[in-house]
This record gives sequence, structure tokens and C-alpha cells, in this order.
Amino acid sequence: PGNLEFASHYEAFAGRPPGDTAALTYDAVGLLAATALRVGSVESNSLRQGLADGTVYQGISGPVSHIHSGNPARAVVLLRF
Repeated sequence: PGNLEFASHYEAFAGRPPGDTAALTYDAVGLLAATALRVGSVESNSLRQGLADGTVYQGISGPVSHIHSGNPARAVVLLRF
């Protein structure tokens, strides 16, 4: 349901359907913004620590977390089959 709502809002705003990576980009920005708000800083070390603390961000494309690494732990996203 979140994907359909996102696609509908995106198309209303942009005048075209979202591309392959629109939801992933939206989630990346949302994850960074949520982390900055949670840790109360946009300083790089604070953001890095905030991302690595294991907090799960529920994005449009599914849950995302960075558990003690620089790589996101998330479900697989297939862009094309």
C-alpha cells in the first residue's frame, strides 16, 4: 500500500510515474533525515553513529538498517525481471 501511495503522490507532483530508483532515493533521503532528527545533529560522525546503532527505518521500499557496518541490511529490491 505504501508503494501505491508513493507512486500516486510522485506522479501528481512530477507529472510522470516514478522511475526505477525513485523510491530507493526517497528512502535514502528519508533515512538520513530521520537519523539526523533522532541524533540531533547533521555532523558526519553523529550521523554515522546514528546509522550504525541498529535502528530500523521503515521506508517505502521496505525496512532499512545499518547494523555495525557501512552497508544497509535490507530486503532485496528487484528493479527488472
